[in-house]
Amino acid sequence: MPGAFGDTYPPLAPSSYLVAIDAFEASVSIDHHYALTTVREVLSNPSTQLQQYQVNIASSELAFITRFALEVNGSTFEAKIEDASEARTAYNTTVEAGWGAALIETRDSKVTHISVGVPANSTVVVHLAFEEMVYRAHGAYSYKLPLVDALAGRAAASFTLEGRLTGSQNITSKSLTLGVLTKDSSKEFAFGFTASAYAPNRDLFVNWTEEEPSGAGSLLTHSAADGTVYFIHLFSPDGAGLSLNPVPKDIVFVIDNSGSMSGTKIVQARQAFKALCLDLLPGDRFTVLAFDDRLDWWNATLQDVTPETVAAAGAWIDKLSGRGSTDINASLQAGIHPLAGSGQTPILVFLSDGEATHGESRPGVIRSNLREANSAGASVFTLAFGPDADWILMQQLAFENNGSARRIAPSADAAEQIRGFYLTFSAPALSDVEFLYGETVAWAGPRAQGNAYGGSNLMVVGKLVRGATAIDVEVRGTAANGPVSFNASFTVEGTEAGAFVERAWAFERIRQLEREVTLGNASAKGELVGLALEYRFATPYTSLVAVQGPTTYVPAILIQQCLCSDGATASVQANTWFAGSPPSVPPSESAAASGRPALDVAVSVTPSSSAALAGASPVNVAVGAALAASLGLFAVALGLRIKSRR
Repeated sequence: MPGAFGDTYPPLAPSSYLVAIDAFEASVSIDHHYALTTVREVLSNPSTQLQQYQVNIASSELAFITRFALEVNGSTFEAKIEDASEARTAYNTTVEAGWGAALIETRDSKVTHISVGVPANSTVVVHLAFEEMVYRAHGAYSYKLPLVDALAGRAAASFTLEGRLTGSQNITSKSLTLGVLTKDSSKEFAFGFTASAYAPNRDLFVNWTEEEPSGAGSLLTHSAADGTVYFIHLFSPDGAGLSLNPVPKDIVFVIDNSGSMSGTKIVQARQAFKALCLDLLPGDRFTVLAFDDRLDWWNATLQDVTPETVAAAGAWIDKLSGRGSTDINASLQAGIHPLAGSGQTPILVFLSDGEATHGESRPGVIRSNLREANSAGASVFTLAFGPDADWILMQQLAFENNGSARRIAPSADAAEQIRGFYLTFSAPALSDVEFLYGETVAWAGPRAQGNAYGGSNLMVVGKLVRGATAIDVEVRGTAANGPVSFNASFTVEGTEAGAFVERAWAFERIRQLEREVTLGNASAKGELVGLALEYRFATPYTSLVAVQGPTTYVPAILIQQCLCSDGATASVQANTWFAGSPPSVPPSESAAASGRPALDVAVSVTPSSSAALAGASPVNVAVGAALAASLGLFAVALGLRIKSRR
C-alpha cells in the first residue's frame, strides 16, 4: 500500500492473542431511559515486541460515542470532538508537513473496533463511553451491552460489570441476562457481576417494564446553570387507555422479488412476511405485492383479515423465488394505490435489497412520485435488506411519509428482525397525533407525530422560556372511536430530574436533525454540528480527534486495512508518522528498526453481520499515531464519523 513518499507498507497482522486482558470493567447507568455506558479495558504485553490488540466498540447501533482515551505510562490522552472537516484538515496538514497519518473513508459501515499497539513489557488502559436513549417497544424497555463482541472470545483475568437503573414510573417487571440484583425497590434497582478468567458467552440485556403514565403523559425537566430549563415529554397510548381498542389498519406489503433476492434472502423474506400476515388483527385489511421489473399482486384490492385470506396469502408468498431487475418506483406507485381513500389507518411496508435498476432510477424523482401518490397520508416503513440496499433512499422514503426505516442484516435471524420491526407499528392506537403547549414553552419538537402505536411511546423534547415555573400540555389525536384530547399541567419544581435531562434533550434533538439532514435540509446540519460539539457526541458530522504536538522523531507504520459492510476493502491512505523535524532517516524505517517502540492506533471497519450493526451508515475515520513509549511521548489523530440508524 503506497505511503506519502511512495513506499509500500504491508498490512500488519493482528496479534491480539499475545496481549493479555488484565481487566475489563463496564459500568451502566440508566436514568429515566437515558443510558450512559463506560468501559475500561486494561491490556498488558508481556512479550519483548510490540503487539497489536483490537479493542471492540461494544455499543448499540443507536448510541453516540462520547469518549475515547488511552492511558499509557500513567498519562491519559483524551480525544476531543471536532467538526469532521477539521479532522480531514488535520490529516492533510500532517501529511503536507512530511509527517505521517492515515485517513480511511467509507460509506454505509460502522466502526466496530480500534486496533491498539501495546509496547513490549507495557500496559495500556483504554477508556470508552457512549450514550443512548432506551426506547419502549413491544411494551417493554430493553438495554443491550454486546459483551460477546466486546471481548471476541477472549477471557479477561478480572471481569467486572455493575449497573443501576432508575425508572420514570414504578417498575413492574425486570430481568437480567447476566449478574444479580444488589438493590431493588419500586423505582430503581442495581446489579453486578464479577468473575475471574471470564470470556462472556452472552450479551447483557436489561429488560424492564414500568407503569405507563396516564392521560397526557409525564414530564421531566432540568434547570441548567445558565437558567435554561430543558424538558422531555413522554406520552404513552397504553397509559392513556388507547391500546385496548387499536385502530383498524389497511396495510400493503411490498416485497422485492428481483434476482438478487434469490436463495437465502427470498427464503427469509417468505418466512417473515408469512409471519406478518399471521400477526394481522381482526378488522385489518391487507394485500401483498411482489416486484422486480414486473409487478405481481396476490390481490389488487385490500382483503379482510380472515383465516382463509391469511392462508391464501401465505401460500402465494411461498412461491416467490427471485428474478429480474429492481423497479422501485413502479412498485411504490402500485403499492400505495390501494390505500387511496382508505377509511382506516393506511400503512405501506416496503422491503428491498438493492438499488433501482429498472424504470425510473433517480432517487429525487422516486421520492417526489411517492409523495404525490400518497394522497391517503399512509405511513411508509422501509426495510433495507443487506448491505447493497439504497439505505439513504430507504430512509428518505420513510421519513417523508411519517414512517421509519430499518436495516436488516442477511443473517440467520433475518426473519425475526423483520417481524420485530413490524411489531413496533402493528397496532395503531392513535392517528394524527399533535402536541400543544402553553406560552411558557419556547421551543418543542416534533409536535406533529402522525400515529401512536400500542407498546411504544411518543417523545417530545424542548426548552422553556426564561423564568417559567409551569407547563401546560395537550395531546390530541383520533382514536378508534373518534377524536380524543388529553390535558395536564406540570410544575418545573415538581418535575426536576437531574442533569441527564439536558444530555437526553441534546441526544434526541441531534437524532431529529439527522433526519432533517437526510431529507436535504442543509441548515439543519449547522445546528446538529453545534450541538454535537457542545455535548461531545461523535455523529456523522463530528469526529473524535486527539492530537498532541510532536517533539521527537519517532517513525511508526500504521495499520492499513479497512473492511466495509459489504466485505470490500475501503479506500485507505496510510503513511509513516514522523514526529518532530523533517526526517533525516528513510520514511520506510520502522519504529522497531529505530530502536524506539511505538504505539500504533488505527480504526478498522468490519462487515455488518448482525442485527445490532444493521442500522449503521456513514463512517469517516482519520487516524495517525506514534508513541515513543519509553519516552512517554504521544501524537495521535483519531477521527470517527458514526451514523447508525436508524
